[in-house]
Amino acid sequence: MQNKMVKTVTGSGEDVIIIHGGLANADDMQPIVDALSPYFKVTNINLPGSGHSDWHDSIKTIHDIADYALTELPERATYIGWSKGGLTGQSIAARHPDRIKRLIGIGTSPKFIATDDWIGVPPPGFESIVMPLVKDGSNVDDFVRGAFEAEFADMNPKPRLYQWAMDRCNGSRPDIPAHIIQKLMIMVDTTDLRKEFKTISCPFDIIMGTEDPNVPATAFAQIKALNPQVKIHEIKGAQHAPFFTHEKEFNQILYKILNITK
Repeated sequence: MQNKMVKTVTGSGEDVIIIHGGLANADDMQPIVDALSPYFKVTNINLPGSGHSDWHDSIKTIHDIADYALTELPERATYIGWSKGGLTGQSIAARHPDRIKRLIGIGTSPKFIATDDWIGVPPPGFESIVMPLVKDGSNVDDFVRGAFEAEFADMNPKPRLYQWAMDRCNGSRPDIPAHIIQKLMIMVDTTDLRKEFKTISCPFDIIMGTEDPNVPATAFAQIKALNPQVKIHEIKGAQHAPFFTHEKEFNQILYKILNITK
């Protein structure tokens, strides 16, 4: 299928790919781009259905998302994936190990929804939470604003990126049609990459907030048990988007992982 994947490329050097999550888009990942573009060639992508990137009805699984993206990405790179973007990175690392130098996840898991043998978000999952709120797809701004507000709720005074995050929800976010939102949420709800996760052999780090409702802290041990070489870095008090709320701590961890000295 023909792709139109909207992306930006900033900086020079070794390739780093940034992959947004859920109902976010590439613009939401700009703080990480700003942190890394002085040191790397950073490609910040919009996944299918987000940020004006095309959606194709042939996309059914997270592996389809990954394969869609790979057609327009460098032959080998470090991948940084937030939330659902972390699932995309896991798919690439497990199935195309030659394409990935290092994988860094943020607030991600191989399986987000809880089952009898897995700690996660209570079923039925995100689709049942999100769809009543976004309705016809025209109020994604409102939904994301609420999510961002929740991230910063317990922080007073608000950190540097608070107003920036709020401004991202003032009409600048491309609408996502409701039927695509539903498909994306069902995809996250039904994805289980535990078998693939076990096979990932590249250097693999995950940065977690200890208060993340989407990947509970009680799940960290089971994630580590699936693949003992995974390094989990905890940011105390952070939720699902630590690069917004705990910028300094997040960047310190990221720079250490990538051997950046300032």
